Amino acid sequence: QEEFVQLRATPIYSEDGEVLYMGETILPVSPTAQDDNALVGRSRPWLHLLGLLQRAAPTEATVMLLGESGVGKERAAEYLHQFSKRSAGPFMVLDCGAVNANLIESELFGHEKSAFTGAHKQKKGLFEAANGGTLFIDEIGEMPIALQTRLLRVLESSKVRRVGGTDYFDINVRVIAATNRKLEDMVEEGNFRSDLYYRLAAFPVHIPSLREHRDDIPALAEYFLSSMPDADKFLPLSPEIIQSLLSYDYPGNVRELRNIIERAAILADDGVLRSEHLMIGKIRSGNNAQSADSEQDTADAVHIELLSRKRPGEEQIMSALANAGGHRGKAAKLLGIGERSLYRYINDLKKKRTGD
Repeated sequence: QEEFVQLRATPIYSEDGEVLYMGETILPVSPTAQDDNALVGRSRPWLHLLGLLQRAAPTEATVMLLGESGVGKERAAEYLHQFSKRSAGPFMVLDCGAVNANLIESELFGHEKSAFTGAHKQKKGLFEAANGGTLFIDEIGEMPIALQTRLLRVLESSKVRRVGGTDYFDINVRVIAATNRKLEDMVEEGNFRSDLYYRLAAFPVHIPSLREHRDDIPALAEYFLSSMPDADKFLPLSPEIIQSLLSYDYPGNVRELRNIIERAAILADDGVLRSEHLMIGKIRSGNNAQSADSEQDTADAVHIELLSRKRPGEEQIMSALANAGGHRGKAAKLLGIGERSLYRYINDLKKKRTGD
């Protein structure tokens, strides 16, 4: 019987802070030993990725994570932080694609009281909050070019000034950036600064799509199932389920696989996941049949309907997850609730189905 493992490496430092060697351990993927930052897989492309991350983690190099949406770029950034000399420091995240362009500057650099309309009090930015640790800037390609100049200045000087302020603050932050766009093309088109690109891409790392390491799908599926709050209720995935999962292309990558497993777990009354619980074809074919505008209309309709409800039902939760492409944070926003509330509602649905 095949076993799936996590490969981890821990840097061993000298008294001067130099890396002497990497201590490697191989851990089995099991329900009793879960790690939210685990990079599960043993396929050749995935092991190559882990090797690159292990080399980069103990250094101070600025890493650029490249790959499609949903491949696990934030997870890789957390891994880099976890196995760096900064692991005891904070790990802060800015998703440029999820924040209004007008607010990115304030989020990154902070602002002084009365710096702009609505700035009722002083606020530290993420650079200050991440001091001594790591700042992960996701979807860097969405950052307005005017802010790119200021970001480059901070990276070069290790000093930050809040919006509306005059004082500069020293910072000690490692920056990890990520994007699903082709920044080289954006540079040529004049939409991304070439000097910032070369500053950020000191150590580029490509994270493969799930299609490129589909041999890891069984291990990932079992991992996500074993991460459920009531994981002990579920039987191991059957060969039929594994085959169904392997036959799909996953345009949403690992994020979509996770959503499929969590949705199937909700539908499995007796702890046995079956092919009809996966709902792969139904949701994907339905989304493909819509134009981009109609997809947005559907999402808006779901949002409007849900705002009128005090607590979303099972159908609404499923619709929100489908329209959010499996992203639970976005699904929660679509539902008009917090992400923790979404988790709680999902767990309540599962308990209701199992009769607990």
